Amino acid sequence: MTGEAVWDYHEIILNIETPYPGWPDLFYLICPVLFIIGLIYRNHMEKSKYISIRFALDIVLVMVMVSTLVIEFLISPIFREADVSMPYVFVSVAYPISDLGLIFGALYLWGDRTRAELRVFYPMIAGMGLFLFTDIYYLYLNSKDSYVSGNIADLLWVLSLMLFGLSSILRGLPGKENHKSKESEYRGRTGEKSNLLYLPYILISIIIFLMVNSHAESYVVIGGCVMGIFLLMIRQNFTLLDNRKLMESMKMLNEELIKANLITEMDANTDFLTGLYNRRCIEGVTQKLIEQAELENLTFSIFMIDIDWFKKINDAYGHEAGDVVLVKLAEILKQNMRPKEIVGRFGGEEFIGILPQTSLLEAESVAERLRNEIEDYQFQIGEVKLQITVSIGITEYKIEGDEDKSSIIKRADLALYGAKNRGRNCTVAL
Repeated sequence: MTGEAVWDYHEIILNIETPYPGWPDLFYLICPVLFIIGLIYRNHMEKSKYISIRFALDIVLVMVMVSTLVIEFLISPIFREADVSMPYVFVSVAYPISDLGLIFGALYLWGDRTRAELRVFYPMIAGMGLFLFTDIYYLYLNSKDSYVSGNIADLLWVLSLMLFGLSSILRGLPGKENHKSKESEYRGRTGEKSNLLYLPYILISIIIFLMVNSHAESYVVIGGCVMGIFLLMIRQNFTLLDNRKLMESMKMLNEELIKANLITEMDANTDFLTGLYNRRCIEGVTQKLIEQAELENLTFSIFMIDIDWFKKINDAYGHEAGDVVLVKLAEILKQNMRPKEIVGRFGGEEFIGILPQTSLLEAESVAERLRNEIEDYQFQIGEVKLQITVSIGITEYKIEGDEDKSSIIKRADLALYGAKNRGRNCTVAL
């Protein structure tokens, strides 16, 4: 708007030809720069700061490399024989080069687009392409000294700006797909980009080739090559920083995943109330012990414990009191288990223990010690102190009869029923 105002001031108020280069050109050149800043900001909002810096450096690299080629092969031959000033050459080069940076940035983001962003990018790419074409056309007319106000170039500039405005309007409109897709979120985390990444490398390779060969004496080519290599080194440093950050993020993610898997595994094998192993885990351990016993000719024993008259505790004091008894009983069992011995909650008020390399006689001694300790313990339920008793059934692995876990667990359960039938608060071996 400012550039147009200055232009109209010369054309309408002063009624003179607008100088070239002049103040309007400064403001016109600021326009694509602001667009590039907007693209970088958009990229920064959706990706890491390192990716944003690399994105900006890619744009600068393309502009430097293209500037080198344009100055050396297009601008210099046109103005070498003419008596023109440096500002004239600078402005003439700045128009197409700034537009090329803008086009590269837009195409770069095009490679990162989602389906929801297609309606935004179509008018944006069209507007930028038209903007670039118009600036080149304007440069051509000026080189022929044939540009006049009201030319078709003015109409094309207005049309390109309208396309930019349409792109902004479409981005703000609600839509059923106006949200980040999973693909976009993945790219935001990993920094995946367009294949245009390779364009700066291709351009700098061309310029190095020219410098090494026929244009080694050209200061423009040498300067562009040095600046390009310098920018490329900076870019690679930011790439390394981004990769390091990504590796750290992946390491943290793996640690969190390991922790989550451990928690999941514990949840799958642990009783939620008592913290003891659950029935599935106990049955799995029993099966493994059977397989080991067959291979190494070992023995082991199993005991099952059931709280006597547990329903009466729930009826008299409530289910919360029953839970207190179960939790405390689990603590007593854990405290009295040796390192290799395993205890778990089989279900309800039933508990089960596995005693590796323990004979039936030794297991009976362990069971009696547990039964006596439980009988002597006073459970605190609110202000009430309660004593309970347990019935215990024990059995030993039999190499000829116990082919799987179900047989030995079933025999321990039968021994427990035998203890119940004997009047409870006793141990029965089977």
